Amino acid sequence: LLYSQAIEAAVKDQQKLVTGSQNARSSARVRAIDIGTGSGLLGCLAAKTGASVVAFELVEDMYNLACNVVEGNGLSDQIEVLCADSVVATTREEMPEGRKICSDGVKTWRLPSDNGKETEPARPRAHLIVHELLDTGILGEGLIRALRHAWDVLCEPTAISVPSSVSLVVQPVCCEYLRKAASLDDGAATLLPLPPAVGRCRGSPGYFEMQAALPLRQGHMTPLCEPLRACEIDLGAGSAALAEKGVRTLAPLSMAGPGTAGPLSEHRKKRPHAVLAWFEATMHATTPPLSTSPWRSFADGEDAGPVRSHWQQAAFLLPPSASLSNDEQRWLLLAHDDDEFFLELASSGGEDASTTSPTPVRATYPTPERTVCTCGVHSLWGPERLVLLNELDAAAVAAAAEAAVQTLAHNLIMADSTAVRPATATSA
Repeated sequence: LLYSQAIEAAVKDQQKLVTGSQNARSSARVRAIDIGTGSGLLGCLAAKTGASVVAFELVEDMYNLACNVVEGNGLSDQIEVLCADSVVATTREEMPEGRKICSDGVKTWRLPSDNGKETEPARPRAHLIVHELLDTGILGEGLIRALRHAWDVLCEPTAISVPSSVSLVVQPVCCEYLRKAASLDDGAATLLPLPPAVGRCRGSPGYFEMQAALPLRQGHMTPLCEPLRACEIDLGAGSAALAEKGVRTLAPLSMAGPGTAGPLSEHRKKRPHAVLAWFEATMHATTPPLSTSPWRSFADGEDAGPVRSHWQQAAFLLPPSASLSNDEQRWLLLAHDDDEFFLELASSGGEDASTTSPTPVRATYPTPERTVCTCGVHSLWGPERLVLLNELDAAAVAAAAEAAVQTLAHNLIMADSTAVRPATATSA
């Protein structure tokens, strides 16, 4: 519903721009591109609002599904589905013979042909980008790379995007399950022949996907501060807005719980085990945003509470060294490249770091980098397996191993005693 409302509003906005342009015909339609169309739903929504659509889908099975959906909705004359990655499209202003592709001066793009010759048809640039490239961690499906290329090659400078921007919202949490998912406890380490590097490893790369509403509601996960809007990425301002890498945000964290202004005594001895993250996407200026928050919010002022939906949240696991005790203040460091976000928790060491001005803090701390497993354990076992290993009981494991050995020995004896032996001369 949110996508439908936003796409309808965007097509109407761009239709006014198209019909008002100098070279436009009275019957000119808004041209839209659907990047990563999947089942073709967003392209169909744009077409039913009046746009002509070129939809990209790289996966062949999904491409076939999108073609069937488009045909089933009677939109084959408005939607062209291409089995291709949008980033391979190139700009060509002229045909090989030297004649112009579009007589009205509209810039065009084309896909490279299989035989290396320019036989693929040229298509005019679009007025609208629609996409559903947002995953749990925002950037995992190549959002920035795809949109940067779209702005450079596939779209008019006056084009708009749905969604138009996306923000990462973070909230440090204390959760025993996430603590066990981050690293192996000493008890589990004694049961397994692990390298010494395990204790020095920064932990699992990336983030852990989970439904956070249930543990929040049951009290198994404790938020340590209010949600923080850590970073906003403008998706509708052209490729220049998407070119910057290593964008860095620093937010001061203390042991203040939700709804409070100061430290909470019951949280003082707790430390953040992970940073819970979700996104809030601005779809269109006139339509509601899309949020994957586990918290329910009410316009009438009722208390907020966790609510479960089909969306998951990202839990960026923190190493055991990320402790936070008493009234100590730490800083949440955030950076990103084209593919993922990086988060770290840094102590407030030094006079400059404790000030509210971001300038000295930026000079104090290095930019966070991608977490890389150096011990091999986190690369071999996922967070769920680490939780299971941490919950092993040494005595129970020893008893189970002894019982297994006894059972195996008993089975071998029984098999040996009941085996059919060949007759010997003596027995004969």
